[in-house]
Amino acid sequence: MITPKVFISYSWSTPEHQAWVLALAEKLRSDGVDVILDQWDLKPGHDKHAYMEKMVTDKEISKVLIVCDKIYKEKADGRQGGVGTESTIISSEVYNKVNQEKFIPLIREVNEKGTAYLPVFLKSQIYLDFSRDELYYSEYEKLLRDIFDKPELQKPPIGSPPSYITENEPNYLRTNHKFNAFKDAIKNDKKTARGFAQDYLEAYIQILSDFTIETGFTKEIDEEVIDKINHFKPYRDEFIEFIELICKYSSDDSYFEDIFEFIGEVISFIKNLYLSHPYANEQFKFILYELFLYLITILIKNKRFSAVNIFLDDIYYYKNQDGNKSSDFSIFNAYLKSIDSYRKERLESRRISITVDILKERCDKFSFDRLIQTDIILFLRLLLADQKTYWVPRTLVWLSVHEETLELFFKAESKKHFNVIKELLKIKSKTELLTQYTHVKDNIHRYLDSYLQYDIPDFSILMNLDKLDTK
Repeated sequence: MITPKVFISYSWSTPEHQAWVLALAEKLRSDGVDVILDQWDLKPGHDKHAYMEKMVTDKEISKVLIVCDKIYKEKADGRQGGVGTESTIISSEVYNKVNQEKFIPLIREVNEKGTAYLPVFLKSQIYLDFSRDELYYSEYEKLLRDIFDKPELQKPPIGSPPSYITENEPNYLRTNHKFNAFKDAIKNDKKTARGFAQDYLEAYIQILSDFTIETGFTKEIDEEVIDKINHFKPYRDEFIEFIELICKYSSDDSYFEDIFEFIGEVISFIKNLYLSHPYANEQFKFILYELFLYLITILIKNKRFSAVNIFLDDIYYYKNQDGNKSSDFSIFNAYLKSIDSYRKERLESRRISITVDILKERCDKFSFDRLIQTDIILFLRLLLADQKTYWVPRTLVWLSVHEETLELFFKAESKKHFNVIKELLKIKSKTELLTQYTHVKDNIHRYLDSYLQYDIPDFSILMNLDKLDTK
């Protein structure tokens, strides 16, 4: 690092003032600053006027510190003595040169009104206040940072414009301003954060109509559905960040109560949609299916199990053309005929599940294994409770070839992690889990075989049943 060189301009007002300036110069030198001070550097026989001019105009001098008190102001304004000579030279530099930040006023005295004694030529300059002893160390740090050009607040680098600016689509991410307001509020622990979250969710519902399939479409219906799904991805990513921000910065589950109500409104939107084609709302089925999987996955990842239960225990109320309806979370597990039936036949595809293929291709926020695990947890949650509704774990296709124990169940060999399984599956012990599993295991293959056209993995291996904690 280059050693900065500074010159101190001041008035010999009193012996005490001279001593203060000398102490400042000594402290600066001890902190790596090469200080030029007349008490050290002006020798008998020197031309003091030439010395002063050289100190002010010398390009090697990076800063000129002007220590201002009442006497300095009077001498500078009246052009008296050495101070008058220095101030004449300095004022010319201040008025005529671009590099005005070279000159730093240090205030040592104020009048009875608290106004700093500043010479006229420095009236508009920003100064450091050394008029009170209690300010000394904080102002000294500012001074030292300025000399070394290391400000406490660094100007951040210029980034790239947000995507809604650079994209050609004029309505791209219309929720962004609401999201940014929420993001700022929750990261800074503002009381308005929950209100901004509610505003964001309301805006999210409003943009859904942008993804309807209009009458008179020109492409095949499956292409239309996939096109809408692809265009929705930036909103999906924003929603993922929304959930992660809540998990990171708030322990308040009321946010998730609001999201629960929001999901019910989304269901009502889909159920009341005017359809121009029998498959024309299936993009929304996929959107809700994917959002729900990511929501539960993020909550499990962040150990927000009370929030998980909000979404898995409560009943969703919504409206359709026939009136008020209700359902458990299995409503999000819709089968997409447009993709896994019509598209497969139209393209003569041999893929087992194009829906799952799309889900996997879009999984760029974390490992797809996490989604598979969530998918199976949702299946087991309903199955073990012996409910009349089911969740089809469609992602099992990626586990059918090689059976592997799921991460949560593998870790559940310890008591600490088995408690996580107890929370997620709503069981009290390993004995209860085994009892319930024995009761329903014959139904697993019989039920899944009717929905999935591939070999079903052994759930006792997936669930690590032999090695789960028994303490």
